[in-house]
Amino acid sequence: MVDFIQFTQGIIQDKHHSMRDEVINWKVQLFNEERHMLYPHQVKAIEGCLQQVVLTDSTKSGYCFMPTSAGKGHILITLAGLSIGDFRLFKNIEDSMPGILKEQPYLVPIVISLSLLYAKLVIKADIKRTQILVHDVEILKQLQGDANSLLGLELANKIQFHSVQALGNETRRENLKYVIIDECHWGNATQQETIQSDLVNHVKERGGNAFGFTASPYEHPDGKFQKTWSKNKINSEFDFNYYLDHNIVYPVTLREVNLQNARPDFADSGEELDLTEKSQVIEFMANHIMTVLPENELDGPGICYFNPVIIPDMVEQMLSYGPKSKILKGRIKVLASESAEFAEKCRARFGSEIIATDKDIAALKKGEKIFLISALKLIVGLNAPHLRYVFISPTNSKIKIMQAIGRLMRPVDTNKVPKKLATLFLTSLTGKKLDIGEGAPGSDKPEREPSPIEVDPDADESPKTRYTTSSMTLSEAYDLPHKVFHKSEVGFRDFINERLITNPNAVDFVNTHHINKDALDQMDVLKELKDLNRLRAQCRTQYNEYILKRDKYICQGKNVIGEAGCDRAYGEVNLEVHHMPPWEFKNIVRQFGKEGALEWHRKSENMKYLVTLCVDCHDLFHTNEDKKRKKERA
Repeated sequence: MVDFIQFTQGIIQDKHHSMRDEVINWKVQLFNEERHMLYPHQVKAIEGCLQQVVLTDSTKSGYCFMPTSAGKGHILITLAGLSIGDFRLFKNIEDSMPGILKEQPYLVPIVISLSLLYAKLVIKADIKRTQILVHDVEILKQLQGDANSLLGLELANKIQFHSVQALGNETRRENLKYVIIDECHWGNATQQETIQSDLVNHVKERGGNAFGFTASPYEHPDGKFQKTWSKNKINSEFDFNYYLDHNIVYPVTLREVNLQNARPDFADSGEELDLTEKSQVIEFMANHIMTVLPENELDGPGICYFNPVIIPDMVEQMLSYGPKSKILKGRIKVLASESAEFAEKCRARFGSEIIATDKDIAALKKGEKIFLISALKLIVGLNAPHLRYVFISPTNSKIKIMQAIGRLMRPVDTNKVPKKLATLFLTSLTGKKLDIGEGAPGSDKPEREPSPIEVDPDADESPKTRYTTSSMTLSEAYDLPHKVFHKSEVGFRDFINERLITNPNAVDFVNTHHINKDALDQMDVLKELKDLNRLRAQCRTQYNEYILKRDKYICQGKNVIGEAGCDRAYGEVNLEVHHMPPWEFKNIVRQFGKEGALEWHRKSENMKYLVTLCVDCHDLFHTNEDKKRKKERA
């Protein structure tokens, strides 16, 4: 391996070598027929697993957080393939040349490719026992099929697949070296948390490693999730902005609707009411959904996540919404376990054809106009890129909010799905509990986090006659400092990163400004993003080469950030040009407009505000700036 590394470095140092570009930009190809290639963020996540878990003695476990649709499955399957070979090539390189993989990150994808080939050659007697674990048997089957497809049967058959619950059996843990847990946030449920924590500790104590993957972590320092995963987040440098900018996830428009001061007549001039009766809440939510849907025909599939207590009445209200109800005829389906009481009620009221079948779910995934209603089923693992709508009834569950909205974030051709809308109903802006109906045993208990499907959430319908729930806004779910107010609607990017698009109708602080409803209806978030990216590309052609040459193709991280920054050169890292405050690109556009932004970049005196940074220093700079802003606000 030392000879190979030295050979590869020789290629990099020779700027005229015919293979230099191929080595620098090496793509990790998996073994499926389409030769799927890992994206840079997926390689970066695997690199985080290696550097922070495998190649260090300080930690033995870590979790990877990225939004739904960012390709966690491909990462954990690749990681499992590497673990079959005990990460031997990476360990040999690190032992022989300590730090080389950090210093020369272009080597990582090359060694991943070599390690997967090596894993195929490892004989059964030498295999380090590796298990991929999930909490949902349907996702287990899906991952197993993906592994067979992506890695090929020869390598995939060396990986074991189980549910976390099955690993409560001590014999299944014998000689277990590597455990990879998908949707590891389920560990917050009491029983599963105990099994998961116990399992992770068992593996670590015997010299193995544990990896968790989730789109919904709990980051409270004393939370069960953090206790299990040692607060070791292995891909902290990527935020939602990265996934949106690289078209990895689809931007979602979010509408939050407050039931505590609703306008039942849906007119801006109408009287605001606090909805206090169960029938009022059901009527308002169902009618709101029907006003959102098109007039004559559904324009795409949708899914609703409702409290099981209200599902039968919600369906009845939507199907009785005047002539417009015809758009749901034959398309509205209720997804539930056979034993679920609300499924039986729906079947009795609307006929057995109202119950969703596997065929209906397959049709929804393909983009057919199915309108699905569920309690918790398909809140994780649903790959339906053409999904157009998601509606979420009040909940105080971070997991449910993030996972439900995440169903819309699968990337898709924008010509086929021009806009995706998530609607989150709130009992109040402060998370006030809504408690309606006659008393029932256990009705005063707070809403619990969703349980794994194997614990069948549909079977738990207590309280039977009371509708008790509390809620939080999306910004609260993501621990953002600003509340999002009734009828405020901008792009998903704005809520996650508190960065706003250039449309003049967007607001700086959503808790102190109101966006005019008519203006909201005219907003096209995707077009705004495309226009802004096109403008950025136009400006970049004017200055990019000039700034890189001025800075001698060397990262100015040490000058800009300090000791934490670097001064690596082109060939070692990817370099880009960065705008320094107060003249960040978005501020230039806001102050001078689009034409003015082009003119600003033509002036030589403004070039002093631009600097060359590598990707790592660029991300670190933004992280530091974000921390400063949060500190100032606090």
